[in-house]
Amino acid sequence: MLFKERTNSAQLVQCKQYSHASSAKPVEQKTHYFQIAMRRKGQYLVTSTVPIYKNPWIEVTEDRVIRPDQTDGIFGLVDMKDGVAILPVLPDGQVILGKEYKYAQQKEMIEVIGGGIDANEWIDEAACRELAEEAGVKAGRLMYLGPTDPFTTLVRTRDHLFIATELEALPAKPDTDDFVEPITIALKTAVEYVLTGKITHTTSCLLILRGMLAFPQFK
Repeated sequence: MLFKERTNSAQLVQCKQYSHASSAKPVEQKTHYFQIAMRRKGQYLVTSTVPIYKNPWIEVTEDRVIRPDQTDGIFGLVDMKDGVAILPVLPDGQVILGKEYKYAQQKEMIEVIGGGIDANEWIDEAACRELAEEAGVKAGRLMYLGPTDPFTTLVRTRDHLFIATELEALPAKPDTDDFVEPITIALKTAVEYVLTGKITHTTSCLLILRGMLAFPQFK
């Protein structure tokens, strides 16, 4: 695990003043290799693992396996950076979401605030950094709801869910390569967007619905 996890479920933490420059930490590197020794993954016997492609965000490998029926097979696997997803909630029941053009989907989409966890970064540090970069706020209270696995078959990644309250606007958003437009809407409207398909990002849907459970007074 390249990032650091110290936050227990429902633990409350506070965002410190975020500084983009001071957040840099040494980056660990994964090593590409051919896996020679056979090993088991559940009911599959893996005979080899071949690295296919790697960039700073994803790593693609191919496992050759023997299936439970003793036939040969392959699994193409994508290993993505783990991420954080944050729902910032204002005292009046408004929430801050982000609108951004999503390259793979080829359209603008509305999602919760979030992004990848940097190497050697605590997950709550990542949440505070993303709040600063995408929403321009810091949180006096950050509640960790636990992780979710948005993909389960061919993609391995995990998103860590947070609700942020006691928000304070930062004097200026940190310099970043994100192109996210923060938007503020009522939490109940965000739930309607989920139920009507206007918001389709899986992690965002889950976090918004859990946000409504946490704040039933805003129904």
